[in-house]
Amino acid sequence: MLELMPVFAEAAYDSGVTGLGVLSSAGGLGAVISTFILSRTKSDPQSFQRVAVLGAFLSGAAMLALCFCPWFELAVFLVGVAGFGLTAVGVGSQTALQLTVDNTLRGRVMSFWSATSFGGVALGGTVLGAISQWTDIRVTAGGAGLLIMLVALVAIWRLGRAASPEMSAAE
Repeated sequence: MLELMPVFAEAAYDSGVTGLGVLSSAGGLGAVISTFILSRTKSDPQSFQRVAVLGAFLSGAAMLALCFCPWFELAVFLVGVAGFGLTAVGVGSQTALQLTVDNTLRGRVMSFWSATSFGGVALGGTVLGAISQWTDIRVTAGGAGLLIMLVALVAIWRLGRAASPEMSAAE
């Protein structure tokens, strides 16, 4: 989503380079706030999984809200929330993975993680850019946000099932 900010600033809010700078700064501020939360997270994989899923839900909700947002000032806040959530997803899931993987495999797993993460951002930006050529950028952001929220809800459900004592006893 943050890769589409230049298009969003111009097409949705006609705010030019100044608006792009403000939106990008808001995303960065959200990311910095997220790092403070992550630094206070209990150092176990389940805690970081919960933070990552919550971050996914928040970023999806912010992107969906951008779809309907008529005011630039509110959009700045929503992009900050998206930056917060996206950082929580990236760092939280990466940390959970590192805490879970065996030491002998950590280098291989993390190199695969890096390749898929960076490649996924490039591919996602390309797909969202192509979709926004056919429709309004707001609809693209809203659709992506809705998809992210749905995936986050499934992850919340799965985390709830994994934490449930009766489910653990039944398995």
